[in-house]
Amino acid sequence: MGLTKRGRKCRTKMKKTTMAKRVEIARKRKGLSQWELSQLAGLDPSTVHKIETRNSDRVFGTTIIKLAKALEVDAMWLMTGNRP
Repeated sequence: MGLTKRGRKCRTKMKKTTMAKRVEIARKRKGLSQWELSQLAGLDPSTVHKIETRNSDRVFGTTIIKLAKALEVDAMWLMTGNRP
């Protein structure tokens, strides 16, 4: 349940996003390009591109932690979409 502008409870459907989409959203909120994010996170630019386009078979935990730190978001949110 969410809240309306007047503080009343309302049912909202939270659209489940993919990790790829969450990385892209967080990156754009910070005003970063994929290349800039890769530099901040200490990753190869192709890694960020593969993650955002879902062309990566798996993403290692260390990569998620590096992205989370660079994007200043929670790593659990990046992985699952849930806030701790």
